[in-house]
Amino acid sequence: MTEFTGSPRTGPTTGTPVDVSVVICAYTEERWHDFVAAVESVRAQTAPAREIVVVIDHNEPLLTRVQAWARDVVVVENAEVRGLSGARNSGVAAARGGIIAFLDDDAVAADDWLEHLLAGYDEPRVLGVGGAIEPLWKDARPRWFPVEFQWVVGCTYRGMPETTATVRNLIGANMSVRRAVFEGVGGFHAGVGRIGALPVGCEETELCIRGLQRWPMGAWRYEPRARVGHRVLGRRAGWDYFRSRCYAEGRSKAVVSRLVGSGDGLASERTYTLRTLPAGVVDGLSAALHGDPSGLARAGAIIGGLAITTAGYVAGTAAARRSRDGTGNVAHEQTKSHRAAGVGRQGRDEDAMNPWLEFNIHDRAAIRVARDAPTALLLRDMFAPFLAEGLGHYDLTITGRPEPLVDVAHGETEYNYTETAVQINATDVQILLEEGGFRLNGQRELLVSALPLIDRILVKRDVAMIHAATVDYGGRGICMPAWGGTGKTSTIAKLLKLDGVAFMGDDWAFLADDGRLLGYAKPMFIKPHHRRIYPHLFERRRKPLIPTRLSRPLGRLTTMVHPVITRYPRLARATRKWSPEHMMVTPRAAFPNAAISTSAPLAIAVFVERHEGTKPVLVEKDRSWMVSRLIGNFHAEITPHSQGVITALAATGLVPIERYFGDKAAVLERGLVGTPAFLLQVPQAYSPDQASDVIVAHLQEALARTDVDASTPAARS
Repeated sequence: MTEFTGSPRTGPTTGTPVDVSVVICAYTEERWHDFVAAVESVRAQTAPAREIVVVIDHNEPLLTRVQAWARDVVVVENAEVRGLSGARNSGVAAARGGIIAFLDDDAVAADDWLEHLLAGYDEPRVLGVGGAIEPLWKDARPRWFPVEFQWVVGCTYRGMPETTATVRNLIGANMSVRRAVFEGVGGFHAGVGRIGALPVGCEETELCIRGLQRWPMGAWRYEPRARVGHRVLGRRAGWDYFRSRCYAEGRSKAVVSRLVGSGDGLASERTYTLRTLPAGVVDGLSAALHGDPSGLARAGAIIGGLAITTAGYVAGTAAARRSRDGTGNVAHEQTKSHRAAGVGRQGRDEDAMNPWLEFNIHDRAAIRVARDAPTALLLRDMFAPFLAEGLGHYDLTITGRPEPLVDVAHGETEYNYTETAVQINATDVQILLEEGGFRLNGQRELLVSALPLIDRILVKRDVAMIHAATVDYGGRGICMPAWGGTGKTSTIAKLLKLDGVAFMGDDWAFLADDGRLLGYAKPMFIKPHHRRIYPHLFERRRKPLIPTRLSRPLGRLTTMVHPVITRYPRLARATRKWSPEHMMVTPRAAFPNAAISTSAPLAIAVFVERHEGTKPVLVEKDRSWMVSRLIGNFHAEITPHSQGVITALAATGLVPIERYFGDKAAVLERGLVGTPAFLLQVPQAYSPDQASDVIVAHLQEALARTDVDASTPAARS
C-alpha cells in the first residue's frame, strides 16, 4: 500500500499524534451525575489527555456549576447557534490538541479508551478513529428492542464491523478527529445535529463524508477495542422515543444527502437496509418459531423502524425541494409524477396540460387522481390495466388536499362529519359525496381508502368487486373465491397450462349482475413458495426473499405495521415493490405466453378453503350461500382501514351499512343466477404446490358435474 505524507489528496497531517483534547458537550443539569462520571472516566485514562474541554450549550446555571466544580477542566460556552453541532465546533475552537476526541455527557469511557484511539493513527492517511459504544440500560434491555437499531440510542449496532476496519463515518458519542481535518473542511454543519433533547443527528456523518470528499485516499478507522458505555434512560427504551428517533434520523439523512449528494450520503444505508435488516427480521421470526415470542416483536420493530425512517427521509427530501422551489409548492413532485406517467417529451408535455391520472374500470367507474397527490404513483401501479384519458365525467376524484369542513358534528374523537362529508381523524382522510360519487382527500396512501368507495360506485352500476382468482376457460368464466394463502396464485399458473385458458386475475375481480365475470390484471405478488411454479421469475430476481417457512410470520408482521406504512404513500409503494416477503410482477411477466381476457360469461363459482381433514372435499352449494361467502370474504380480505371506511360511511349516515351490503348482495344474487356453486375444502397440510394440483383436478370435476363444456368456446363480450 502506498504511504501518504499528508498532501490534500491523502491525509491532512503526518506522523503519529501524541496529544489529544477530549471535548464533552452538556446542555442540562438533569444529567449532572452522568456528566461527572464522563469527566472522571477521562481523568482515569491510561493514556492521559492533554486537556478536557467542556462546552455548555446555552445554559447559564449549568455553566456556573461546572466552573465551580471542575478547576482542572477547560469550560467554555457554545459560541455558535444552540445545538450539538455548534457546541462541538466551540469545543474544537477552544482545544489545543492535535487530535480532538468527543465523548457524550452521558457516556463513560473504558480506562484504555484513548490508548486504543491513538493507536489507530499509525497511518498518516487516517483522518479519525472511533470506537464501540455499548448501551448501559437503566433496567434490562427491552426484549422487543432489536440490536440492529441500537443507533437509535447512540450505540454500536449489528451490521457494524466486529474488528478494526475502515468505515464511511464514525459515531459522535465515541470518535476522534485530526485537528487538520477541521482546518481543511470546516466544522460540524449547523443544519444537522441534536438540539437539546430533540432526537436528531447525523452531524458526524456529514462531517466524515465531507472529509472523504476532500481527501479521497483518506480513511476513517473503526477500532472496537476503544470502548465507551452509553447510558440509556427509561424514556429512550420506549417505543415513542424509538419512533421519533427513527423519523428524525430519516429527516437528517435527507439533509445530509442534500449537502453531500445521495451517492455518498446513503452508501452505507443501502447495504444496511438490503442485508442487515432482512437478516434481523429472519432471526426474529426464527426465534419466534422456536418459542421466543419477543422475536416476533423484534422483527416487527425492524420493519416498523425502517418504515418510519424512510418516511422521515421522504418528508425531509420533500421539505428540501419545497425550500429550493421557494414557494412551498410541490412542483418537483409533479415533475416526478409526470415523468413516471409520460413517455418521452411529448408525454411530459401532455402531462403538464392534464394534471390528472384517469382510470376507466370496465366502463362502470371513472376515476381521476391528482398527479401531485402523494398516492398518485401507487394508484397508477395498482390500476394500470384501467388507465384512460379524456373521460369527462368522474365517479371518484382523489387528491392530496384536505378541504375545510363547515358546521361539523363530532362522532366522539373518531369523526368530524356533515350531511355530505366525513373526516376520519385517526388518518386525516376525508370522504365527500359529490354528484352521485365521491371525493377522497388525504396525504397518506389512499389505495385502501379508495377500494370500498370503488366497490360502492360499481354496485350502483350493477357490478360487485370480489376477492377471487379468475380465468377464462374456453370462453367461459371460472371464479375461485378463497382466503388469502389458500393457493390461488399457484392454481392460476397450473390452469394456464391447460389448452384454451386465459388469465383474468389472481386476486381481485368483478361480477356484473348480467352474469359476466370482469377481469382485473393487477400486479401479482409472488412469494418464496412459488419458486417451483414460477422458476423464470426467480432466475432474474434482483432482491433477497425470506425463506419459505418465514413467509407466513412475516405476513402477519406486515399486517401489523400496515397502518404505519400507509401514512407515507411513497413508502407504501416502495414496500410493495421491495418487501422481502414477495416479488411484485405484472401478469405479462409472470405468464409471457398466456392470453389475457377482460370479460367472460360466468360458468362456475368454487369457493376454496383449507380444512383440518385429510382428504379434499367438494360439496355443491346454493346461490345464497355463495353470495354470503363472496361478501364476507371480500370484507375480511380488505385491510382494517378499508373496513373502517365502510364503518365511517355507515356511522355518519352517508351510506347506511344495510344499504352498503344489501345492494351488493342484490347484484351478486342476480349475477349468480343459474351458475353452479361449490365449496372445495383442501387439507391444511398440503403444500401450495400440492393444493394447486388438487384444486385444478376438483375444478375439472365440478365442471364435469355441471355439464359445462369448456372445449366449446362461448361468445366473448
